[in-house]
Amino acid sequence: MTLLPTRCYASPVNTPNSLILRLRAALALCALLFIGACAHEPQQRRDSAWHAAFAAADGNGDEQLDAAELRAGFAAYKDDFAAIDTDGNGLISEAELRSYITWQQVLRRAPGRDLQAP
Repeated sequence: MTLLPTRCYASPVNTPNSLILRLRAALALCALLFIGACAHEPQQRRDSAWHAAFAAADGNGDEQLDAAELRAGFAAYKDDFAAIDTDGNGLISEAELRSYITWQQVLRRAPGRDLQAP
């Protein structure tokens, strides 16, 4: 005696609807990847512009600013040298300056401005 299944199930892999769903999912993924790539591009431009401004201020090319280079290249922050120089070595790295300027921007946007500067 041969047992036959009482119901026949179609494999979801072979149905036309599943192929359409897969294509839609693939298109949605491509769209998300494209949007993500486009959104990342302005950040790269800002980073390169920031690096170019720092490099222009770095007169001796040592990738750090002394007090005179800070005054010449970033005059708005000439009085903040000690606050920017977080490691106290007498030189300001690009990371120190960028961190300080970002923190100052946060303070300006803070509601109530009750945050304290470093």
